[in-house]
Amino acid sequence: MSPEEMGLSSGTIAMLGLLGIVSLISFIWVVVIAFKQDIIWGLGCLFIPLIIIVFGIMHWDKCKKPFLIYVVTSIVLGVMYFKIVYAVFSQTGAMDLGAQVESGEITQQEAEQRMQQRMAEMFGIDAGQLPQPEQAQSAEDKISSLTDQMNQRAEHAEQEAANAAAAPQRIKVYNAFRISQARDYLGKNVRIVSKSDVEKQGVLKEVKYDRLVIERNLRGGDFSFEVFFEDIKSLEVEEWETF
Repeated sequence: MSPEEMGLSSGTIAMLGLLGIVSLISFIWVVVIAFKQDIIWGLGCLFIPLIIIVFGIMHWDKCKKPFLIYVVTSIVLGVMYFKIVYAVFSQTGAMDLGAQVESGEITQQEAEQRMQQRMAEMFGIDAGQLPQPEQAQSAEDKISSLTDQMNQRAEHAEQEAANAAAAPQRIKVYNAFRISQARDYLGKNVRIVSKSDVEKQGVLKEVKYDRLVIERNLRGGDFSFEVFFEDIKSLEVEEWETF
């Protein structure tokens, strides 16, 4: 669709560009004044729609000139863009097609096909290059399928995490016991702390009348050593506990 068909002469295009530049400059001018007044006002004018109008009215004495320029150019640009959009819709016959669908003269699918054909003629492209309704629906189906798969995987991961959290946990701990109970732990790994705070570990192999026989495995093989009862400060046995 040419600019002339949309009602755009070279002068109109130049006017649009000039008005756009003037509107942008006046907008920046007002925002600078707003930041000088308060940083909250500045951020509001910059990021929140219509706040600039509130600021301009409340601080008329400080920004009336750039504010008026911004408002006037924005209104003129809005009217001109509306005319352009209206011209495009008129060229495509979108409103006529909508009326024909409502009256039952054509179906919705036929209206879509005619719209695509007119759009292709306006912009000088092959109608086959425009996205077809079936293709759009196919893409939506694929996206929906991928979304379902991602949701299923997320649910599966959550279920596995819940199962892992619910499963009992087993860890090794050291529990204290008395010398009189030593025979109950023969063959188990024990930890002995002497009265001089020396720690020894190994497998409890034998309990004699006045001492314990402990066996340890080193690189050279197994060797045994004895610990007298009178030298023992504490005794602990290594056991599994479930939580």
